[in-house]
Amino acid sequence: MAALTLVDLVQNRTMSPEIAATLAVAAEERRSLLFVAILRMAGKSTTMQATLQYAPRGTAFHQLTRAAGPSLGIPASPDSGYLVLRSEEHTSEL
Repeated sequence: MAALTLVDLVQNRTMSPEIAATLAVAAEERRSLLFVAILRMAGKSTTMQATLQYAPRGTAFHQLTRAAGPSLGIPASPDSGYLVLRSEEHTSEL
């Protein structure tokens, strides 16, 4: 199944056109983004992936994971990219 887009999320009434536009502009401008919900399966990762489709071409995405060692995958030098932590990686120990 193909990844959903912000347009899809508006068309299926998951979010308003205004919120979708705000998220798209935030990604285009490389703003900080945080997607949070108490419930599991609430759409955090779907919304994040749909939003980050609007990040400028060449934007780096750094998947944070314990498998990357003590740095968790955070680059040694800043590159204006996004640090991505998916809920599957989250545990109470992080």
